[in-house]
Amino acid sequence: SLGGGERDIRSCADFRANYYDWMPDGRGLVTSDHAPSGEGGRTLATLDLERDGLRFFSYERAADDQDLDPRYSPDGSRIAFRRGLSPYSDLFVMDAGGGAVRRVTDIASRIRGHAWTRNGRALVFASDHDGPTSLHVVDVDSGVIVALGVAPAEYPDTSRTEDSVVYEIPRTQSALARIALAMDAPAKPMPLAPSTGNDFAPAVSPDGERIVFVSDRSRQYQLWLHDLASGDTRPLTDAPGAAVTAPHWTADGRTIVAIERDAQGRKLVEIDVATLRRRVLSAASDNALMG
Repeated sequence: SLGGGERDIRSCADFRANYYDWMPDGRGLVTSDHAPSGEGGRTLATLDLERDGLRFFSYERAADDQDLDPRYSPDGSRIAFRRGLSPYSDLFVMDAGGGAVRRVTDIASRIRGHAWTRNGRALVFASDHDGPTSLHVVDVDSGVIVALGVAPAEYPDTSRTEDSVVYEIPRTQSALARIALAMDAPAKPMPLAPSTGNDFAPAVSPDGERIVFVSDRSRQYQLWLHDLASGDTRPLTDAPGAAVTAPHWTADGRTIVAIERDAQGRKLVEIDVATLRRRVLSAASDNALMG
């Protein structure tokens, strides 16, 4: 920590990101890697800094579970980790020695960082389960989630001595653009339906005249409709307390199916483009991910 030379510990796993945390005694790291038996998932392991090789935990998991981003509790007795690849992740907790695993959240969403509170009773995490990525705190025992009202925010870390959280504010913006296909020269992207918000997930209507897309230009993920001929853009949904994503046109171009997410979970909805009438297609017990 005072500088000087560095040394190579081991090669990183062949993965988009490599997550790790210090072990309580400072002698090694806790991380995750491909399961040693050649299974398809990733499993939690420790890495001793003085000896080469990983020691894999023995704990409850299926062969294809993807377990990532382990974090020791402040007293070193438990490990919290993320199970599931983005955008369908949840937080789980187990004893530091392995064994039984308990699910803490049931949101199946993109989780961008999590950290224990200093008393070890809760986890602060960033997710998009109720709209744009923002900070939440979940009680480890009860599973009750409370929004902290901080957005956009991601990758939180907590103080060891006081109830404070540091986090990142993403400064990137996603926007829609149209690119003409040309064989002779590269084409310049032309902006579509520009705004100061983030626009993504465009879907072109079967007749090629309209585009439905997701935008947070109203401070919440909702569906918007853009007319290519006139250039007009208008909101298609305005669901209070819910985020609407993953739009797809039906074959006749009259309706759109999408995922509506609120505090109760996810549901598959159908929206009539002309009348804006909404109909729920999934059962109350379903956790719809895509339609």
